[in-house]
Amino acid sequence: ISPLQHATAAALEEAEQSGFFDSLRTDFAAKRDILVDGLRSAGLKPSIPDGGYFVLADTSHIDAPVAAGENRDYEVCRHLIREYGVGAIPPSAFYSDEHAGMVANLARFAFCKRDEQIQDGCRRLQNLNKN
Repeated sequence: ISPLQHATAAALEEAEQSGFFDSLRTDFAAKRDILVDGLRSAGLKPSIPDGGYFVLADTSHIDAPVAAGENRDYEVCRHLIREYGVGAIPPSAFYSDEHAGMVANLARFAFCKRDEQIQDGCRRLQNLNKN
């Protein structure tokens, strides 16, 4: 066993005893809830994850221009950046070309950010309902 392994074990024990993981779970759940509420308020339909720090949302009602041969989720994410200044991740990036169409109406939003950034992005998305 190396010194690094001993240090890692000690750090994990200390983190558990100090409540670090519970605090982290609570903090991320609060960030997730801010994002989910904001996405809902903007008219999107989010899927609420039990873990991680991404939320998938249904974007089927967003009227974004889609060029021939392009994946809709990529085009919607580009549209969100151009028109609203909000970056989302096209989930088809994680799918084979054969299955990319399964997520054409989804966008992946990250909540591993400061609360103020999440709130600002959600405010910007409120304009989705106006267009």
